[in-house]
Amino acid sequence: MDDQKAKDASSPTADIPGPPSKAAPGTAETQNQTTNAGEPVNPDITQSAHEQSRFSRFLVMVTSRQPAFWQAICAVFQAVCAMALVANAIIQYPITSGQLTNATKATEIARTSLESVQRAFIVPSTPTQGPNSHFSLVWTNQGNTTARGVQYRLNSKLTNSVLPEDFPFFDEGDGTIGRLVLAPRNGDTAVAPERITPQDLDDVMNEKRFLYVWGWVRYRDLFAETKEHITMTCYRITIQGQPLLQGTGGMTTFIGNSSCDRNNRHRCADEECNGQTYGDGLTWPSEESKH
Repeated sequence: MDDQKAKDASSPTADIPGPPSKAAPGTAETQNQTTNAGEPVNPDITQSAHEQSRFSRFLVMVTSRQPAFWQAICAVFQAVCAMALVANAIIQYPITSGQLTNATKATEIARTSLESVQRAFIVPSTPTQGPNSHFSLVWTNQGNTTARGVQYRLNSKLTNSVLPEDFPFFDEGDGTIGRLVLAPRNGDTAVAPERITPQDLDDVMNEKRFLYVWGWVRYRDLFAETKEHITMTCYRITIQGQPLLQGTGGMTTFIGNSSCDRNNRHRCADEECNGQTYGDGLTWPSEESKH
């Protein structure tokens, strides 16, 4: 036996290594495996492959839940967009509101300016006495547009004293003329119902009596949604000449254009007339005139 071992040791093939033993799974050798090209495996590639596998599973999950899943996604997206629009509207509201307010004011100013220039405006002439002994005046539209729904009255009154401070300027008798249309630069004559004789005029000239002529006119212009207009007038008549010679060429100019009293009452237009009485016990403005 010993001789055999010695023989084997002295054999030329004794030092030739045999084939490598196969490494067991999970050992260090398997972790250092090489690629087909003989290069080591990259760990990043292994991680990327793992993430791709997770994404593939996500896609499978997404596609397997159509269309309910996508409807939910769309609903969430729409809700986010709606919230964004609401937030933007809240942010923009002060700016938009201010711009709208400024535009409204500018429009109102432009409209007011147009109305003030183009509106109808009726004014009275100075009273005169006609051949029938009644005083009259002409209501003339001095505006640039037609006056519609024109109503007016004219009154005259002889008194033994100056008008009291609380004189109401009510209409005397009947005679309201109404619902006329006056074109621009056109007028209509109003006649007071009371007849004034030459003797009355002589008494007025000698300050034995006092003569007053007053009246009013109401109308609307052509502009929509505008209030009714009014003009009030009142004159105290003074006489010069020879009234008793009327009709014989002896009478001269006799109409004096003075207000009815020192407070200049009943001589106004529109808002200037607020609170004043006229007509058949009316006070301006009436509820009808406000619309």
